[in-house]
Amino acid sequence: MQHDLLPSAVSARARRLRALIRPMEHSAERPLEHRTVSLGSAEFDAILPDNGLELGALHECVPAGYSDFAAALGFSLGLAARIVHARPGNVLWVFPDHCGFEQGRLHAPGLMAFGLDPNRFVEVGVRKTRAMLWVMEEGLAANGPGEGALAAVIGVEAGTRTGRDYDFTASRRLAMRAEKSGVTALLIRASAQTGIEGGAATAAATRWRVATEPHAPEPSAWRRHENPDAPRWAVSLVKSKRGMPGHRQVVEWDHETLSFHMAAALADRTSLHRSGEGIGGQASRPEWAAAS
Repeated sequence: MQHDLLPSAVSARARRLRALIRPMEHSAERPLEHRTVSLGSAEFDAILPDNGLELGALHECVPAGYSDFAAALGFSLGLAARIVHARPGNVLWVFPDHCGFEQGRLHAPGLMAFGLDPNRFVEVGVRKTRAMLWVMEEGLAANGPGEGALAAVIGVEAGTRTGRDYDFTASRRLAMRAEKSGVTALLIRASAQTGIEGGAATAAATRWRVATEPHAPEPSAWRRHENPDAPRWAVSLVKSKRGMPGHRQVVEWDHETLSFHMAAALADRTSLHRSGEGIGGQASRPEWAAAS
């Protein structure tokens, strides 16, 4: 991305960003110990090439609809937690300035529930998708393992008219820098760009379509020794270079093991409204998923 195309305010932020990530840069590069990371479930891993999520690559998470943005965000944080587990390091979080007013900001207790240290998040606010892409590229260029190095770069598309800024060429630059540095890039797409397949063709290794899914009813979850408060998402792998796209899975995030596991779909939701005593004398009641 040409620097002279950036607004002056973004250029100032870029200079501060360079100063921030300079300590993360290393002249000597070493090969990654892991090229893929398990998502925590053998069945979930099986739809991916090499039975795991590819590190040092670009991955996209697309909300199934406008109301599913938080679900895509939560699923992305789960992916980030698995990535950091395989390659410890900091996380560069690039988000639109207006996101805090519309969708909320990152919450430290919420990050810790995903096994992510809030102190290891470097936050950079931007106004436009073009600036977000440039900051992601700069972060991906801060390569090499070591103290203070980046493990992942997460970007959030700003606004709805983003197709002209994030296209195949822009995605290719991100993918090439991720591959060279070994830093994994996650991009949370704007809901307006979803469409049937989640947007136009890009160089991303995978594209996930994420929707909010209701929690399991409490009594049945207790019988299966599950956590009825675990966030649950309906996840579709709509694109994979070498995997098995088209698969739709209902997954939950386990806060104790910090991993995904498969969740049984709710076959009869009418049972949630039946009266009666549950375990411990509690009446059965529906519990709907928090977005993340």
